[in-house]
Amino acid sequence: MRSQLFILICSVANFLGGGYLECAERGKVHCWQEVPDRQQTREVFLASFGACYDSISPEAFGKGSKEELCSWLEEAFDELYLEHSTMANRTWIITKVDGLVAGFLVLDTEKYPEEIYIALLAVDPSHQGKGIASALIRQALASYTDCPRFTVTTRGANTSAIQFYTALGFTQTENMPSGYQPPDYVSFELTTH
Repeated sequence: MRSQLFILICSVANFLGGGYLECAERGKVHCWQEVPDRQQTREVFLASFGACYDSISPEAFGKGSKEELCSWLEEAFDELYLEHSTMANRTWIITKVDGLVAGFLVLDTEKYPEEIYIALLAVDPSHQGKGIASALIRQALASYTDCPRFTVTTRGANTSAIQFYTALGFTQTENMPSGYQPPDYVSFELTTH
């Protein structure tokens, strides 16, 4: 059976519109106003970041063991989910494959229309390498064509993310959100206009 890919857009306050929009990928893009499924997005987050950080020493994150790192990731998701599902200036773009969340992107639109910050991107490891992360970014760009700048910050040790954003045309910048410091973090921007 062939998998079906759907990209869903959910905005807590900035509802992007009703109905279905055609997607350049496969399937359709559906916009809705509900908060994304917590359990499915949590599983994707933990699997994605767990796999990404598996090759990085827990000490790089200030953790003494893999178990402590896993607990930290669980707590981080719970905090992020609460923040990103209740704040008015957050947009979730979710990819589902065969009805299950395969990946998601959270956008911080607080500075929109001048800038959109990519707050979180996660793709389940079983779906990585299939273009889902790129499709999520392309959908964000297509949804906000009037925004001239997209920014993102990732861990300096996350070489996969650094390569991913560079391949998409993002360039490294010195501008970093407060609380983030190099070399622990690296910031990127994509200028669209």
